[in-house]
Amino acid sequence: MPAKRYLCHSRAGYWDALSSASKRSLEVQGGVHTDAEAAAFIAQPFADSAAQLRIFDDLAKKAGVATRDLEYYLGGAVSRVLAAFDSTAAGR
Repeated sequence: MPAKRYLCHSRAGYWDALSSASKRSLEVQGGVHTDAEAAAFIAQPFADSAAQLRIFDDLAKKAGVATRDLEYYLGGAVSRVLAAFDSTAAGR
């Protein structure tokens, strides 16, 4: 929620793009950041990453967008885990 509050403050049009349900939940949980709240939020470690993750999450909510099947993503994930394990084992 802090990232959504921040984005509503700092990104033109972000509030307007939210669904009515998302706007309601934001208001219940503190509303749009003030200038001081936005500055305090973005000064935290990884706050910029949290805001970017929120944007990615928003993009994933578009209905009708074609996505690849789970096997496509699992293959990439498994290969990365195995590669990380191999590089860790090689350093011992």
